[in-house]
This record gives sequence, C-alpha cells and structure tokens, in this order.
Amino acid sequence: TASTSLPAIRVQPVAEFLHGQGPRGVVKWFDDLLTNECGPVLLTVSRLDLFADFEGFSLSDDQRHHFVTRAVESVSYEANEEFTGLQFGKRASAGVSARLYDKTKEIQKSGSAYWFDIWQVENEPGLSVLRVEFELGREALRQFGVNSPTEALDATGSLWGYLTSQWLSLRSP
Repeated sequence: TASTSLPAIRVQPVAEFLHGQGPRGVVKWFDDLLTNECGPVLLTVSRLDLFADFEGFSLSDDQRHHFVTRAVESVSYEANEEFTGLQFGKRASAGVSARLYDKTKEIQKSGSAYWFDIWQVENEPGLSVLRVEFELGREALRQFGVNSPTEALDATGSLWGYLTSQWLSLRSP
C-alpha cells in the first residue's frame, strides 16, 4: 500500500508566549490545538535556544580572546564605535552558535520591556544585563539525540552544562 505523508507545519512560538506560559505549557497548548484540529501529530524540534541573563556582568571586546570555544568563527560587534557583543559560530548553520550581548541595550532598541517584569527588577538607568545565548540547530540536536519538544526540555540541563563547559567557556589568563 502506498503511504501518504502530510506536509510539515512549522510553528515558532514568540518569546512572550514562551515566558508567559512556560515552555512545557506552550508545547502542551500546541499539541492539544493541533491534535484537536488534525488528529494525532508528531512534534519535532528544529531549533533550540538556551540562555541565561546576568545582572551587572559587563563584557568588553578585550575579553574576546579569553574565551575557549569549539567554534571556528568568532565575530565582535559594535554600533557607533561602542562594543555591543560577541558571536561564536554561525547562526545560520544547523550546528551550535553562541551570542553574548547587553540585553538591556537590545530591549531599548526592540521595545520588549516585558523582560524587566520577568527579571522582577525596575527599569533602572545604568542597569546592565548580559545575555549568554546558545542556538542549537537541527543537526546539533540530532547529534544529542533530541527530536521532540519534550526531549529538548528534558535535556536543557545537560545541554547547558556541555555548552558552557566544553563548547564555550571564559578563562582567566
């Protein structure tokens, strides 16, 4: 008998929804919605972003050489002659990449002030929050044996441990 395969539907929840409902709540919401509308569905993960925010930790371009990484490429960013962050690896790849940047400056640019509610801090002038963010593409997830959203959520601790100790780390000379 011939089997028919249905087209894949790509779903990418926005950050506000993820942080408002929590990742497991979002997965359940989409699974319930799609199952009710389409019947049984198979959810897979094509990308996973893991991050941590650190208040009061500043980063300079001079520190770029203190990072040890498995990435082949690294890029330093600046705007108006002011250092804005570092990137390790290529974001467009299906592998691993990392970005380190001042999240408070990004909030000023994007207008996503809800982060101050999530952090439970006042929007104080001079408040600096460094974001360390890893992006794992489909190929990297496959190498870690991560296919479903539940597997991705269950693996976040071990993935973070690997990413911050073996893939990218800041070393003091």
